[in-house]
Parts: sequence; structure tokens; C-alpha cells
Amino acid sequence: MQEWYTPERVCEVLRRCEQNGINTWQFSYRERGFSDLKRYRDEGGKIQWMLLSGRELENDLSLIPKAAALGPIGIVHHGGTTDARFRAGEHAKIREFLKRVRDTGVAVGLSTHNPQNLERVESEAWDVDFYMTCCYHLTRTQEEVRKITTELPLPAGEAYLEGDPARMLRVVRQVKKTCLAFKILAAGRRIQTPQQVDQAFRFAFDNIKPQDAIIVGMFPRIKDEVTENDDRVRRMLA
Repeated sequence: MQEWYTPERVCEVLRRCEQNGINTWQFSYRERGFSDLKRYRDEGGKIQWMLLSGRELENDLSLIPKAAALGPIGIVHHGGTTDARFRAGEHAKIREFLKRVRDTGVAVGLSTHNPQNLERVESEAWDVDFYMTCCYHLTRTQEEVRKITTELPLPAGEAYLEGDPARMLRVVRQVKKTCLAFKILAAGRRIQTPQQVDQAFRFAFDNIKPQDAIIVGMFPRIKDEVTENDDRVRRMLA
């Protein structure tokens, strides 16, 4: 993917997204993302974007205003870090990150893979505008996986359990704030047939709220996944 996704191809895919009515790009805090965004903007691209935090941003909160000054519609605390900090009892670190984002004036986002974390944040009324909610609980420890099954997945820690999407999206429907469901295709594990892709999209749309959305990664090296996904969504939501 790194070899194929040159800056030129990134801009090409973003242009096709805009042509098909896809108006938002989510990427992580890395220099490559910012350089591709600048190139696309310089070429006249108008797509809006949201930023998912990275380790550097989480460890140096003074970088948050600098990232916000570039114009994202929101900055999101990374789900893997959210889950690790919840497990370690470091809730204050998450809330300080969210406060720093709030101070910049952009929308405040929190990502998680664990529906229980989402329930707790809501019950405690944290100052959050929206959530990114993973359809698979990938951050279970080996001990937590063993409570569900006696066998560990390979590689250890990446357990894509078939019941996870229903568990997360049940909580998503209970949350009043907008949720952005991601990994609906199990990071490429549910793309063996067009029917399987349709089923994953359909399940997501049937189980999120009207104001919610999905985040889907695309790698159109072999086929035009951008247009395929646009057609799929328009057909399903017609």
C-alpha cells in the first residue's frame, strides 16, 4: 500500500471521492498525511478532514493548537490509546487531551474499540462532540480473549469476533451524539465477495442512527473502490 499510494495517487483518490460526493477524509497524525493534504489543497481540492491523534500528539499537547490551525473539522483521541488509558486508570490524561482540543474551537472526538468505555464516557457526561466507534473490539488483552474462547487468535491480540459489531452498535444507538463507525469490513477480512461487502455495509447502516456515518478505508489499486462504495451507499440508502 505504501508503494502504490504515492502523493499523486492520494490526490487522485481524493479527487474521485469529491466527484462522487464523499466529502470527508480521516487520517492520522503523521507528516505524510499533512503533506498530502497540502498538495491536494494546492491543487484546488476542497475535501474536509478530521484528524486522529498519534503518539506524538498525545505526548505533546502543545502540538494540538498547531494541528487545529490547519483546519480540521475535528480532532479525535486515538481509540487504542483510549482503551489503554482506561485500562490503566489514566482517565485524566484523556480528558486533558480533549480539553486542549476544546480550547482550539474544533470539534472534540473520542475513539474507542470497547463499547463499555463509550457507555462510561456517556454516563459521566464527558465534554465530547462525537465518537469514533470500532465495530471490532481489537484491544482485548489475551486474558480477556481467553474469557470468550480458549484459543488465542494469531497474531495474538487481533481477535475479530463475529458478535462484536452488534455489541458496539447497540451502544451506538443508545448514544445521542454522532458516532462514526469504523472497521465495518473487519480490516479487509469481510471483502471476499461483493455480497459479503454489501452485508457489512447493510448491517452498519441498519444499526446506526440517522445522523451517524461510517469510515471505510479504500485501496483502489485493482478496481475503482471509490465509485463502487458510492454506488453501494446510494443504492442502500435510496
